[in-house]
Amino acid sequence: MALQKPVLESQTAAGRFIEVFDFILGNADNAQAFLIPRYSDKTVQIFGTFGGATVTIQGSNDPLVPADDVNGTTNATWATLTDPLGAALTATSAKLATILQNPLYIRAISSGGTGSAINVNFCAKRTY
Repeated sequence: MALQKPVLESQTAAGRFIEVFDFILGNADNAQAFLIPRYSDKTVQIFGTFGGATVTIQGSNDPLVPADDVNGTTNATWATLTDPLGAALTATSAKLATILQNPLYIRAISSGGTGSAINVNFCAKRTY
């Protein structure tokens, strides 16, 4: 398991500031948690070579999250996020979905699989 750091892009589209967090996950990788509650509209796109892996999008309000990322520990509590219809945000193939919840921290994790190279892109914007 490796902790994957994001590539962050900030851009303006249609007069709105947008942030995009891009991760590439391999077998049993975790995306580094990111803090972005100021943007309540979030969409995630998952695609690539799954090799039997499952990607899960999780959220947490636990104050232990930053220490876990720094120390490589797993003390924080995470929950699987859902889309607006209540379906869990998990994927074994390409997916594009809106994230219903607005937790303090968000991350993606992969489990299982062999030869996985999965892109996970989060796009966030403010609602006005």
